[in-house]
Amino acid sequence: MILLALDGTGAGLSRASLELVSLGRQLAGDSPLGGFLIGDPVQPLLDQARCAVDQLWLLRGEGLPSTDPQRAAQAAEAALQAAEAQLLLLPAGRLGRSYSPRLAVQRGWALLEDAAELQLDGQQLSATCYAYLGRIWQRRSTHPPAVVSVKAGSVSPAELVSVPAAEVRVLEVATSSPLEERDFVGQKLSRVPLSEAEVVVTGGRGLGSQEAFAMLEELADLLGAGVGATRAVVDAGWRPYAEQVGQTGQTVQPKVYLAIGVSGAVQHLSGMNKSGYIVAVNKDPEAPMVKSSDLAVIGDLHKVVPALIQALRGRRD
Repeated sequence: MILLALDGTGAGLSRASLELVSLGRQLAGDSPLGGFLIGDPVQPLLDQARCAVDQLWLLRGEGLPSTDPQRAAQAAEAALQAAEAQLLLLPAGRLGRSYSPRLAVQRGWALLEDAAELQLDGQQLSATCYAYLGRIWQRRSTHPPAVVSVKAGSVSPAELVSVPAAEVRVLEVATSSPLEERDFVGQKLSRVPLSEAEVVVTGGRGLGSQEAFAMLEELADLLGAGVGATRAVVDAGWRPYAEQVGQTGQTVQPKVYLAIGVSGAVQHLSGMNKSGYIVAVNKDPEAPMVKSSDLAVIGDLHKVVPALIQALRGRRD
């Protein structure tokens, strides 16, 4: 069995989990697909999880859910044993990257990290993986059993069946760790996260200053979009790393991607080139981003973006 490490919010499964479901279905074929959630999920999350897989395990126990990699690895190992799974797919987020190596060592399994493509041909498991901080791609292969962390945005999210059908099994898990988690301080997000956004507005060095991002934030709010940034912008300290799109940042696959003042280095393109519709605003008609776009506006972004904001406000009014 293939097992998926699922997560989500009160609204349902995360986009990363839906991408795992899509990939898991491709690999499993007609075989049953399993998944697990850690903790006591709210009803919308539980219902979506039951629509996503054939068998679902709820992992409960003292100290769970946890951001501690040791506890997370122990919980995942219990799920693998219960499901008798030979392949685990998990999101290559901060927690997944932290506990997947521990889990692979505990089980004595192969580990494929940051996989962007995955194929299972009989007993041959092949993956295209990021390596050396995303500077190169490597084609790797192994045999199950294996742990695979999947880079976000690598596949399209799955469409779920309308009726929850998965059998739910509750599994009590005992975990231990020398780390004591005392408080959880949640980050208040004013707009949709990049990983969940159907529209992404990304700014590049062409904006000219940190202050110029204020108009991108306004545009994003009018569109209900997430805000992204290039590596050059993040390195300059204009935006946080969490917003970086590209090989060394997040891989996104929104329906619409607006690249404003973005030159389009190959490292950036690899993080967003699977977007549904790409719009570029740039003064250079020869910029790689312009050539990669579906629609390009050639002009001064400091005039184009305010005009777009004004037009969107007019439509709202």
